[in-house]
Amino acid sequence: MLNSSGLVIAALIASTAFAALAVAAILTLLQLRRAAEAARETLAAVEREVRPLASDVHALLEAHRELAHGAHRNLRELERGVAAAHEVLTRVGRLTALLGSVGTVGKVFGVARGIGRAATVLLGLLGRRRR
Repeated sequence: MLNSSGLVIAALIASTAFAALAVAAILTLLQLRRAAEAARETLAAVEREVRPLASDVHALLEAHRELAHGAHRNLRELERGVAAAHEVLTRVGRLTALLGSVGTVGKVFGVARGIGRAATVLLGLLGRRRR
């Protein structure tokens, strides 16, 4: 069996090991605290940077929405203009066809009619392209 001096040595070794373990735990907790503080500061900095950006993104989305509505209105106006031009070219085509049946002058008007038809086709393509 162990004598009393052996017990004292064992208790001394156990208490030294416990003290070393306690010191290691304290150092680890201090490092965790420093890491948590650094993370908190980083998150606060990120929050300070993100808030204005969020406001800017919201403003950009509003501007985009307004531009989209304006573009939609402009396309509708353009569509009405194309329809009106198509109507005018149709009437010019009919007039050209009527005048085209009249001799030599008819040849000149025939060319004009061809140009009118080409413009009609072009406007029709533009109208289809928009859809």
